[in-house]
Amino acid sequence: MTSWYDIIGFQDKLDEPCHGIVESRDIIHNILKKENERSGIPFSRMVLAGHSQGGSLSLFTGLTLPESQKLAGILNMSGYLASGKHKFHLTSGLEDTPILHCHGTEDDVVLFEMAKRSKDLLSAAYGVQSYTIKSYPMAHTISEEELLDALTFLRTVLPSSFETEHQVCSSTG
Repeated sequence: MTSWYDIIGFQDKLDEPCHGIVESRDIIHNILKKENERSGIPFSRMVLAGHSQGGSLSLFTGLTLPESQKLAGILNMSGYLASGKHKFHLTSGLEDTPILHCHGTEDDVVLFEMAKRSKDLLSAAYGVQSYTIKSYPMAHTISEEELLDALTFLRTVLPSSFETEHQVCSSTG
C-alpha cells in the first residue's frame, strides 16, 4: 500500500523501513519553506497535522526540520512514528515541540499500542518532552471529541495575534 510511503504489512510499524518517507518529508519541507517565503508566516506559527499515514508523516517531518524552522506544534491523529528505528533522527533543539497524539483504543489498523510505543521511543531515546496522548473509545476514524481536543491544542500552540502581542507587551513591561 503506497501513499506517503510504502507500508509493507501489519507487523511492528516502528521496524518498517517505510520506503519513500524521506522523499515525502522533503516535499512537505519544501511546501512549508515556500509558504514561509511567499506569505512571511514564520515556522513558529505553523502546525503539521494529519490522520493515519498523514499523522505519521507529520510526526516524522515536524521533528526532523532544521532547528531554525521549528514548528508551533504537531497533531498526529491515529498515526505512529514511521520508520522510527530506521530513518528517523530528531533534530537537536526540537525536543520541546508540542505534540498531541490522538488515537482510538479500538483501532485495528494502527493499534493504540503503537501510539504508546511512539511516545516511549521519542521520550526515552530522543528526549522529547511535550508529547501528549489522548485516547478515545473508537476505531481508525475521527470523533467529535477528538476534533474538539485538536481545536484546543491548536488554540494553545497558535494563540491569536492579539494574545501573542499582549504576551510580548506584558513580558516587556
